[in-house]
Amino acid sequence: MKVDNRKKIYKAREGAPFRQEEAEIIGKVLEEIESKKGSITPEDFVEYSRNPNSPTHHLFEWDDKKASTLYRIQQARDIINHIEIEIIADDLKPFRIRAFQPVVIKKGKGRVYYPVGKIVPYEEYALQVVKRLQNMLNSIALELEGFKKYKWLVDALRKLSERIKIRIGE
Repeated sequence: MKVDNRKKIYKAREGAPFRQEEAEIIGKVLEEIESKKGSITPEDFVEYSRNPNSPTHHLFEWDDKKASTLYRIQQARDIINHIEIEIIADDLKPFRIRAFQPVVIKKGKGRVYYPVGKIVPYEEYALQVVKRLQNMLNSIALELEGFKKYKWLVDALRKLSERIKIRIGE
């Protein structure tokens, strides 16, 4: 996507593992890596951040024992996020959906996963899922905005997002 002369301000997405104020610093570091290497890989970002004087050093866990546990937790998230169930109903074409949905509960546990069937009866949790999916629609529309060929898709996604917003009362 061509940005022309528009001003870019880096922002943290919801749920980011860093503070909003750090987004601009991280964005500039990633730009620096890209300008030197021609692209960015996670490995390049880790290597850049390895230096204790790097502005992004604190974002990583450098204690290997702690890092291995955190990595396994991230692997678990990735596995849970990629489990789907196929729904087969007599009157519908079979379809697949994410089997376990992440929701934020008020009991202090932060984000947890529930089977999709358990979320449906709880309006608060169902609304979280709908809002997350609406945010995804908005993100897709934004990412496609620079591609003039897909303006029709951007328009359709925005209309759908607006209809969702109206239906959920926002």
